[in-house]
Amino acid sequence: MIKRPVISVRLPSSLSERIGSRGEIIVEGRNVEECLKYASEKFPDLEKIIWPEKGQLNPAILIFHKEEPVINKNLKQTVSDGDQVDIIPAISGGKYC
Repeated sequence: MIKRPVISVRLPSSLSERIGSRGEIIVEGRNVEECLKYASEKFPDLEKIIWPEKGQLNPAILIFHKEEPVINKNLKQTVSDGDQVDIIPAISGGKYC
């Protein structure tokens, strides 16, 4: 069995409050998308934040991997042990966050 990298998904307090005040979630995955989906499975309320429309990344949040922005086409970006993925609400209004 191939071991998947272990990374941390970090959330600001405005989002972490919605999943039990966890500012960091440890997950496994081969790429950014797998890690986000794993985090969503562990915390269903997080799924509503990240994927409000099935399979579509929430336009009201920003995802960063290695401090670089991730957009839909970069979700397959490979992760390594110890990497961090940050989920940050975009500065805007809207129904998603």
